[in-house]
Amino acid sequence: MRYLALVLISIFSLGFGGCASITSSEMQSIAISSIANTGEQVTAAKCSLINDKGKWSIETPTVVSIHKSSQDLLVDCEKEGSDKGFVRAVSSASAGMYGNIIFGGIVGAVIDHSKGSGYEYPSNIAVIMGSQNVVYVNDQKIILPVTSDKSAYKSNAISNDSENAVSLTITERVEISCTRCLDNQSCPFADNKDGTVTDKRNNRVWMRCSYGQQWNGRTCVGEAEQVSVMRAKTIGKQLQIGDKFGWRIPQKSEMSNLISSTCLPMVNAEVFPNTPMGEYVSFDATQSDWHAHYFNLKNGDSYNASHGGNAKSYIRFVSN
Repeated sequence: MRYLALVLISIFSLGFGGCASITSSEMQSIAISSIANTGEQVTAAKCSLINDKGKWSIETPTVVSIHKSSQDLLVDCEKEGSDKGFVRAVSSASAGMYGNIIFGGIVGAVIDHSKGSGYEYPSNIAVIMGSQNVVYVNDQKIILPVTSDKSAYKSNAISNDSENAVSLTITERVEISCTRCLDNQSCPFADNKDGTVTDKRNNRVWMRCSYGQQWNGRTCVGEAEQVSVMRAKTIGKQLQIGDKFGWRIPQKSEMSNLISSTCLPMVNAEVFPNTPMGEYVSFDATQSDWHAHYFNLKNGDSYNASHGGNAKSYIRFVSN
C-alpha cells in the first residue's frame, strides 16, 4: 500500500512538473534607435516604452531590458527640434510558447501567457522621428508613415536587415489595408465624391473626416475636435453633408468595421485621411450616454465607458 502511495505521489508530481513554464525569461533586451525620415541617425532622443507590465525611459541609441507581455509595446520618442516618433511593436507568441503547449501542457501555456514569458517583441526597433509605425517580429519590418500617397508607399517599406529584400506580399497586404482601397474592387467602401463613403457591407454612409475637419475635395483639413456624447448627438442632428441630414454616433459593430490592426492610426488612411490617433466614441447598445463604447486608434484598446459618456472624444459620424 505504501509502495502504491509513493507511485501515485510520483505521478502526481510529474504531472504538475509538466505544467511549469519551460520558456525563457520574462525579460527581453531590445535595441532602440531613432532616425530621421531621410535615414540619418538621431541621437539622444528621449523615449518611453510602455506595456501592461511597466514603463521604461531611455535615450537613444541604447539597449533596454523590458518585461515581455501579450500586449503590444508602445514606444514614444521626442527630441527638441524634431517631430515626435511613435512605434507600436506587435507582441507575438514565441516558439517557447508553442513548445510549452506540447511539453508543459495548457497550464504551462497559461503561466507563460500571464507572465509574458511566452511572447516576444522585435529585438531591434528603429523609431522614425515624425512618423507613426508598426513593427512586427516575424518579418522585422518597419512600415513607414501611413499616408494617402499611394504611389510612394512601396518605397516607404524598409527592413531592419538591409541585406534582406522587402517582402512584397507583406508590403502589398499592409498597403491595401492602410493606404489603398477605393481603386480596388474588393474594397468595402465606395467613394460618394462628396466627402462621404458608403460601407457596402451594411450600406452605412460615413463622413470621411472626423468632426471638426473639412473635406476639401481631396483630403481632410483642419483639426479634429473632441466633444462629449451629449453634444455629439446634438451636432449630428444639425449636420448636412452632401444630400444627407441626421447624422449620428455609430454603433460599436459599425465602428469596428473601420478598424485595421496593421495601421496607425488604425483605419485606412485613403478612405479616412488625417485621422488623429485617439479615442473615438460609439454606442455599445442603445443611443444612451450610459452605453458609450470607445475605440483607441493608437493602441487598439476598446472598452465600455464607466463615466456615463461625459468624457470628450473624437467623432466619426455615420448615417443610415
